[in-house]
Amino acid sequence: MVEKRPEQRIVEISYAQYGKIMDLLVKKTYNKLGKNLNLCTGIYGIPRGGLPVAVHLSHHLGLPMLDKPRQNCIIAEDISDSGNTLLPFQEKGYFIVALFCKKKSKVVPNVFYKMVPEETWIKYAWEMLK
Repeated sequence: MVEKRPEQRIVEISYAQYGKIMDLLVKKTYNKLGKNLNLCTGIYGIPRGGLPVAVHLSHHLGLPMLDKPRQNCIIAEDISDSGNTLLPFQEKGYFIVALFCKKKSKVVPNVFYKMVPEETWIKYAWEMLK
């Protein structure tokens, strides 16, 4: 279970919305990488939130799932919140894909669906809140 702060506004993402968002991210990733997609070694999903994103990208881009980051792989995450988790990957030059990005994040992913305000809490259909 995850616990949100009282001041945060919950935005619920259904399975149907998630599918539509992911379809858009697949297209954006494909368009942004172009022929360089052939150089990608796979997709690494940051546990836990990045794993569903990584699985979807893996299936639709035809790239393997990786158990650890490798050179020339795509890093997948659900949200770039503070950016602290993604910062080491950005500093090493990885291509980063995330569903959402908070406005004050230290890292803006190479591909993301939407920028959200700080007070937004994203709740996915598979998550439980306290």
